[in-house]
Amino acid sequence: MNELQEFNFQGNQLRTVMIDSEPFFVGKDAATAIGYSNTRKAIRDHVKAKYQREERIVTPFGTQTMTVISEPGLYQLASESKLPSAGPFQDWVYEEVLPSIRKHGAYMTPETIEKAIYNPDFIINLATQLKDEQAKTAALTADNETMKPKALFADAVATSHTTILVGDLAKVIKQ
Repeated sequence: MNELQEFNFQGNQLRTVMIDSEPFFVGKDAATAIGYSNTRKAIRDHVKAKYQREERIVTPFGTQTMTVISEPGLYQLASESKLPSAGPFQDWVYEEVLPSIRKHGAYMTPETIEKAIYNPDFIINLATQLKDEQAKTAALTADNETMKPKALFADAVATSHTTILVGDLAKVIKQ
């Protein structure tokens, strides 16, 4: 699960989430902020498939599956728009949001930076959240490595023309 970070562009909410240390943007939010009325069509038509993915994200309303777009996907969506509202959005993303994420690891307004400097609990909370996310990522990576040989074996058995008894397969997988 990923924690959302919310930004506001001219009254439009733009939620982001860090995935593998890279910022991803909720596609619907980005398309709406740019000015598209049909956000699904905008994402489908302007963002390459490799720059978008479905992600389960915790929201105030529970865990939801959302289309998120990577930084290059956001560039594509914004730069291909012919809408007059795209220009100010592009400027905001290129000049404020992305440089802040690169410099601080998060989008930080001057007020947020001041809060981080003068309120030790705020920065400790941010650091704790980062540490927890890194621990979750490390655990998932370890789980993936543990399951990889078993998955390869199961795929090999599933695609082969030989047969194996379920009991024998269970013994092999259990090892």
